[in-house]
Amino acid sequence: MARPRRAPGHRSHVEAESFTLADLALGAYARRWFGVEGVEKPELPNLTRWYERIAQRPAFIRHIAPPLS
Repeated sequence: MARPRRAPGHRSHVEAESFTLADLALGAYARRWFGVEGVEKPELPNLTRWYERIAQRPAFIRHIAPPLS
């Protein structure tokens, strides 16, 4: 998860200027990572901004964001 901290802040997606399979794959992983409570996590502002953007996508809400079990 360290790479997104070093990634340029102007990029809106992981590998391109539009949503790709890379965003989908990392988004599913990030969903679980952000969902873990009780664990100290480093501040990753670029990752947080990116995740907040993709988490608003209707397909992300419908297919990836249902409650963790």
